Amino acid sequence: MQDSKIAVFVLFILLVVASVQAFNCALAKKLGHFVGLPYLEMERATYS
Repeated sequence: MQDSKIAVFVLFILLVVASVQAFNCALAKKLGHFVGLPYLEMERATYS
């Protein structure tokens, strides 16, 4: 009984970690889109 509780707990943690990482990835892409585009435009204007 104890082993199955531990297994469920580990699976739950893995699920939480995976969803947090997926959320962070989506958030980073959104933020990168908003922050990165003006930065890239500035860099392109500087180097051209």
